[in-house]
Amino acid sequence: MRIKQLKMQSFRGIGDLIIDFDEKEPIVFIGINGVGKSSILDCLAILLSNIIKEIVYPELEDSNQFSFRTPRLPTTRIIRSGYSEEKNYQKPISGKPEIENRFFDINDVKNGCKETNNIIDIIINSHELTFSLSSDQSNYQDKINKKTKNYFREIHNQLKYDSNLSIPLAVYYSVSRAVIDIDLEIIDISKYTQIDAYDEVLKGIKISFHRFFQWFRSLEDLENENRID
Repeated sequence: MRIKQLKMQSFRGIGDLIIDFDEKEPIVFIGINGVGKSSILDCLAILLSNIIKEIVYPELEDSNQFSFRTPRLPTTRIIRSGYSEEKNYQKPISGKPEIENRFFDINDVKNGCKETNNIIDIIINSHELTFSLSSDQSNYQDKINKKTKNYFREIHNQLKYDSNLSIPLAVYYSVSRAVIDIDLEIIDISKYTQIDAYDEVLKGIKISFHRFFQWFRSLEDLENENRID
């Protein structure tokens, strides 16, 4: 998946802005503090979170009224800073990634404006798709055109028959990336699905690394077992 264009209108400190992205090369935003770099990334994350929701949970027609979060399993075993500690936390369920269905609200509207409207054009496998979203959530479903919705639902349907299907991926690595709690529980990595890659990837506050550490620990143990054999 590649982003082709982003149109922002009345979003936070940005009035009207159109960004055309290179379809082949990485993009780097450079600017002084407060110029709007983080606002651009936040806007992208909000738009893309709704796109990912359409792939994973297309049946949630009315999910625009809340942030959708899947159930998570309670557990207490955590390794922190080299020693064991008992602490309650929630671990993800395989095949049910937590996706925060984010929306624009009054705090995202530029001072003096009534609402913010933002549009993203993306390219997936040569298909150009458009998705728009505003702070007025009353017409949410009208913002996802039929072509775009059908394309993502087709990806959802294909995943039922092809667990190794290549799917579009977006990850937002915000400035908060400290690794505080490290869960080293041994897991069966064969239970992972493609859509597990979407777990908490666009929250924009703090990205979780617990899945990575579990995956790495399991692969390391498997490598050691094969070496012994």
